[in-house]
Amino acid sequence: MYFNMAKILITKKDHIEDFVAPLEAAGHQVQAVNFLEYRSVTFEDIPEVDCLFFYSRKGVDYFFKQVKEKEILLPDQVKFAALGANTAESLNEYVNTVDFIGEGRPASTFKDFKDWFAGDAVLAVRADNSLNRLRQVTGVDWKLLDLVVYSNEIKESVNFESHDLAVLTSPLNAKAYFKFQEPPLPCLVAIGQTTATAVKTLENVVCYASPEPYLDRVADYTLQLLQKLKVDE
Repeated sequence: MYFNMAKILITKKDHIEDFVAPLEAAGHQVQAVNFLEYRSVTFEDIPEVDCLFFYSRKGVDYFFKQVKEKEILLPDQVKFAALGANTAESLNEYVNTVDFIGEGRPASTFKDFKDWFAGDAVLAVRADNSLNRLRQVTGVDWKLLDLVVYSNEIKESVNFESHDLAVLTSPLNAKAYFKFQEPPLPCLVAIGQTTATAVKTLENVVCYASPEPYLDRVADYTLQLLQKLKVDE
């Protein structure tokens, strides 16, 4: 049965060592594929805010690349917030302290951020196709601004090999994957409930959802799922 040595695709190529290593150690094959094309979006200054909130590693890198190149000044005593530990890890390459680190899951992170933040204005640093879910937080006195620092568009063409299981890393990656993957679809795993919901909306097919967003946990979940599917088979 193929689940003894599955061919697994993940819609991401950077920072995936924690995902690849345990799966390959278990005898599975992993191919990493970028379905999106990323480009820097120019900005010239940063508004006066009390906190910069980063959704992703890419947002961090694209933001600070321009800050350094253009010598853009950051607001005085600004605090830095990250959606999860991976984003915080990237932030730590540029700043001394990350003041707020979420769990990586949007709903619980935004609830904790709402309880933590006591300033007047937040700047969400994001991609142009980001869901920008901070806007869904209600019952707050602070103002939310946003700064688009990179674009993330679906590629015109993508080459990848046949596979038994696909790990979809975001709603936009799910949309891009379905654009290029012809039926029948393989087993699908979404990282997080937001992506799983997007999959159901796009294709209305069975999709397993990893409850944890961190790739080592996604790898564990995938290994357990493969074992379960093997037993059920």
